[in-house]
Amino acid sequence: MKETAIISNDPKPHILPQVGGAVREMSACQAILDALDNKPSVMKVYSNGQLMEKSNSFLPLPHEDDVAYQHRLRSIYECRTFLIYISGIDDRFAPEQFDWLRGCASRFRPKCKHYDLELFFGWYQATPGGVHSEACFNAHQVILGAKAMLLWRPDSLIPSSDEIMRIDEEIYIKSQVITPPDWRLHASRGDTFIWPERYWHVGESPAMSAAINLAVYP
Repeated sequence: MKETAIISNDPKPHILPQVGGAVREMSACQAILDALDNKPSVMKVYSNGQLMEKSNSFLPLPHEDDVAYQHRLRSIYECRTFLIYISGIDDRFAPEQFDWLRGCASRFRPKCKHYDLELFFGWYQATPGGVHSEACFNAHQVILGAKAMLLWRPDSLIPSSDEIMRIDEEIYIKSQVITPPDWRLHASRGDTFIWPERYWHVGESPAMSAAINLAVYP
């Protein structure tokens, strides 16, 4: 059963259900190409859990639809799991979603220094890298398909220094032994995950999904 919450100012992890026309129809292929047109600062492609150095061959072809794109990735490149992550996207990429996410963020975090707009697309048992946290509030809207988010309070997981790995502003837990999550939230197209900074989390998307994330830094 999908877990949802009444819209409130509760800062704990929860889901805001779709409101009005917050999500425009878009294919995954078009979302990726539109994001890249906005000259993002970072693009990473993971196939079968490995970061791909030559990523251009994994991008959608012009006029390729989602079904053909997924078939090509699975059959030609044998992508059992797959993720394209794009960050530093210009806010003109998806203005309706950006306005909605910015409204969510301002409700919970009225003051912020800067934000980062990100796109996640793919299918995977867990976000590559696994359970991690960062110093930002997140509003994460599903725009295609469905996915789950597993979350832990900051003090629910206290790994030792040799059990963590730091990448930029993110902290990853290297240990494979993780206690059950404090929250397991399920969202479908139009729903928005909300969680505070420093909460441990990992996404699950067994089937193809896409989501836009607004990371808000205090």
